[in-house]
Amino acid sequence: MTQRIRVSDQGFALPAILGMGLLMLMIATTLIIKAQGDQTTAIAQRDTAETLALAEGGSSRTLGMLNSNYQSFLILNYDPNNLLPPNTGAPNQWSTPPEPPPCFDASQLDTILLNGRIPTTVAANTYTVEAYRYDTTTQTGTLLVKGYPPNSTAFARVQQTFNVSSIPSLDPANFPGLYGDRVNLGNNDVLGAIGGNVFCKNCLLANTATQCINGQPTQGGLRAAIGALNNGVVQGQIRLGKISLPRLPTAPTGAIPLGNFSGNGVQLPGLRDQPISIDSGVPTYSYALDSLTMSGNNIMRVNTTNARINFYVRGNITMSGNSQIKNVCTGCTSYGGTNLGNPARFSIYGKPDDGDTSYDQEFTLNGGATPSNVFIYAPDARMGINGGSSSPDIYGAVWVKEWNGSNSNNADISVPNNMRSLLRLEGFNVDNLITVYRTSANTRWQRRSQEP
Repeated sequence: MTQRIRVSDQGFALPAILGMGLLMLMIATTLIIKAQGDQTTAIAQRDTAETLALAEGGSSRTLGMLNSNYQSFLILNYDPNNLLPPNTGAPNQWSTPPEPPPCFDASQLDTILLNGRIPTTVAANTYTVEAYRYDTTTQTGTLLVKGYPPNSTAFARVQQTFNVSSIPSLDPANFPGLYGDRVNLGNNDVLGAIGGNVFCKNCLLANTATQCINGQPTQGGLRAAIGALNNGVVQGQIRLGKISLPRLPTAPTGAIPLGNFSGNGVQLPGLRDQPISIDSGVPTYSYALDSLTMSGNNIMRVNTTNARINFYVRGNITMSGNSQIKNVCTGCTSYGGTNLGNPARFSIYGKPDDGDTSYDQEFTLNGGATPSNVFIYAPDARMGINGGSSSPDIYGAVWVKEWNGSNSNNADISVPNNMRSLLRLEGFNVDNLITVYRTSANTRWQRRSQEP
């Protein structure tokens, strides 16, 4: 049976169809807009997470370098754009540090410390160190790092504050068996796996581009800096830069005057000599010398079995031939041989450093001369060994203004592995030679707004 369509129904169908279509279009548009919004939100969240991860990674990497190769930077300020409190000045001490590390090159600061890539294989930098401030009152450091993905305008800033501690390093490798403001080692040897370290204040790497790897000097670069020739042996470490030497002891009132002394056949302390002081039951004998000259087969003995003996020398020391200063100790077997004395109990002190670059004293060992077991501390003296005796020439430690080495293969300084402890036990302050700076737990962490 055929249904008839009324004319009035035909007029209603078209608007209904159009209305349904419009409704479906509105729903579809809403879904598309929502999907686009969700996608935008997802992209924003992804970018936020990525930039934050890059900023945190850059911060961690920077702290790693500040705790190793760039420790001294932890107490310096870098804030050229005044992004951190107190927002005064525009400090940039990192570009001109007062005591730069051996491999420091201001022209490479941007690529080594201030900017980096995570991962290292990406084509462009992904983080920048924008600021660092050190608060001397609270002994805290604040680091601000910006992270940004390549080919993106998104970025995030991470700011963290942490404690900065300064502690003396008791690492055995941080004790100088041989120290000099200048060192020209030549073919001389500094022996001792733990104590046989050479420190030089003013020695520099010739080329940081080729003599540094990952911010650390190469062994070849260090040897070249101290003038070590092919046959020169350093069994310990080589360190370049300033250290905090202890106060130089000076001749006390009542020191026994010896004038221009030759010492041939002399044994100290003499029967009539009186100790200046007695510490922990051990008397200390102090002798003031204008100079010391020994030659031929001259032998002087200093007996440290039950005493400390200190020489305070105002002039030069010259030893030649087979002359010897023997530090003897009855029954001792721990100091390089039988009946040889503790090198920390026999000290030779020179003149204090007058602050200029030239030396004012010379301590010279020629031929087979040897001063035996001794600690030599002469901050304004040049010292060297020309020739060399039976090994070692010196059993102990030598701190001078300049070590003037030679081509001799027989010139040896043998440093006891416990030399630092021996000096400490004799009352000498050797625990603050090197200060190590380290960061510890965060006291505050925050994500900074995109605007500084």
